[in-house]
Amino acid sequence: MKTLTKEQKLKKLGEVQSSTIAEILHRLATPDRDAIAIRPTGFGKTYTINKIARIEKNSTRVFKKVLYIYSGEVIKNQVIQQYGEDNHVEFLTYTFFSLVKDGLCTKKAQRDFRLLHGEVDLIILDEAHKAGAENALKGLKGLFDMYPNAKKIAITATYNRSDGVDICTE
Repeated sequence: MKTLTKEQKLKKLGEVQSSTIAEILHRLATPDRDAIAIRPTGFGKTYTINKIARIEKNSTRVFKKVLYIYSGEVIKNQVIQQYGEDNHVEFLTYTFFSLVKDGLCTKKAQRDFRLLHGEVDLIILDEAHKAGAENALKGLKGLFDMYPNAKKIAITATYNRSDGVDICTE
């Protein structure tokens, strides 16, 4: 087995990330198709989906409004630190969706939903295995109903949930 240098590993990782971006964009270009990517820890999943969220064609953003669903402040802070504040990206945590009970939003959830300005064209589910939790799943389905034309990208390293929920089909 050939051992790669650090530079060779980084080059290979960049090639695989570029290939993943191309695959996701290809799926999203197909009507009524969304994308899920299961990639290992250390792959650069957050980097990959943020590249997609900021793609431009002819100096115009492909996705005008992005809703980024994340698992914790560490992820949000990483995204903001790497890419800066961006008024076309809005953030919600998976915890937010625990505020949705039986399809009804609590007052806090209703307020937070109203903070979303305009139509959302891309919904990113970082650490997508978190979306399988019962309340999160209900809340996300409500969100998807609110934005039926939004493309969705789910990305995770953890596709097996101990409760048996299959995030690839939900």
